[in-house]
Amino acid sequence: MSGPAPVLLALPGGVVVTVDGPIVLGRAPFGAADGRPGVRAIAVPSPRAEVSAVHLELRPTSDGVEALDLGSTNGTLLVREGRPVGELEPGRAQAWPRGVELDLGDAVRLRLLAPGDRA
Repeated sequence: MSGPAPVLLALPGGVVVTVDGPIVLGRAPFGAADGRPGVRAIAVPSPRAEVSAVHLELRPTSDGVEALDLGSTNGTLLVREGRPVGELEPGRAQAWPRGVELDLGDAVRLRLLAPGDRA
């Protein structure tokens, strides 16, 4: 019997990564992963510095992915079909459903893909 299908994360620029462990994202998130085995740090572009240096953590769950705003300055919006539908509460992990994008600011939008989806 196999486990759940891998969850894929679409990043700006068409980059796709597998969410198979915790991921910290931000302008310069590299120190946030120090001393935390298995945590990946991924930098995203933010020319106007709207994305915090350490903005968001993603964690795989048995049902998909949970997202945790790490106290970012500008917050993390939940967007469905191009329209904001909510905001992550800083410091509280929340389930991140497919079909909802996370908007970190500076045109940095993240979305989940199912295997076979295109970025």
